[in-house]
Amino acid sequence: MALQSPTGQWSHFTVRDRQIVDSRITSIRTDVEDTQLVLVTCYPFDAIMRAGPLRYVVTAEDSKR
Repeated sequence: MALQSPTGQWSHFTVRDRQIVDSRITSIRTDVEDTQLVLVTCYPFDAIMRAGPLRYVVTAEDSKR
């Protein structure tokens, strides 16, 4: 996966983990020292009711590592 910053610099990431978590009992760590990208969205994707407790979390690391 490649992302471009507002300054035009490209960064390349490799997905390392995908998981579905319950936001009521799981915290999502974003305070790690490594260069990583954490994408979080509501789950299930086609839910009829919004704002449910489940989250789909994708963790990617800098490919240069």
